[in-house]
Amino acid sequence: MTHGSFRSAAASAALFPLMFPTSEVAAKVQLGKDKVGYTICHGIAPYFRNMLLSSLVNVSYLVVCFDEALNKVTQKQQMDALIRYWDAADDSVKTRYLTFCFMGHTCAEDLASAFRQAVEEIRGSKILQVSMDGPNVKFLRSLKEELRESDESHILDIESCGLHAINGAYKADHVASSWDLVSFLRSAYNLFKCVPARHADFVSL
Repeated sequence: MTHGSFRSAAASAALFPLMFPTSEVAAKVQLGKDKVGYTICHGIAPYFRNMLLSSLVNVSYLVVCFDEALNKVTQKQQMDALIRYWDAADDSVKTRYLTFCFMGHTCAEDLASAFRQAVEEIRGSKILQVSMDGPNVKFLRSLKEELRESDESHILDIESCGLHAINGAYKADHVASSWDLVSFLRSAYNLFKCVPARHADFVSL
């Protein structure tokens, strides 16, 4: 392993004519950073996707996370979908990239269509919660109705933006318990922030 950059791969193109001296294709090969990036993405990504889907077979429940943003290259809205699940083999929560979908508009119907496309290979009965970057009541309502119709409704009802709901619940518990947890959590954050050695020692405990 050399940890070379995409741009450094251009020099490797000179090796192909030596490896395949009778090939006209090898003699004309050029490796720019974009081509190397596309080759890695489209060549290796399916392997990791299939490996993820295989690991999800024995997972009872999972969380689907998605975020949509403008892809400046394609000038389209891009929905990125991730899967968060409990890995029994490692006794840890894992978050893995699943796929992406392009959209023109981002109204509730468009989000629902892209979401269905992104998770088409995942059983609906395994979806415990949907996490998104902002509240979208119409999208979540249509998703719940769709799951109920197929008798696969296990989704937790913590509104359309679970992060804010859980954060609000924690804040309410802090006040109700009278424990000074905020100071403790801030101290723990500052203790581990930008100190990988402390983080590694803590994880190894």
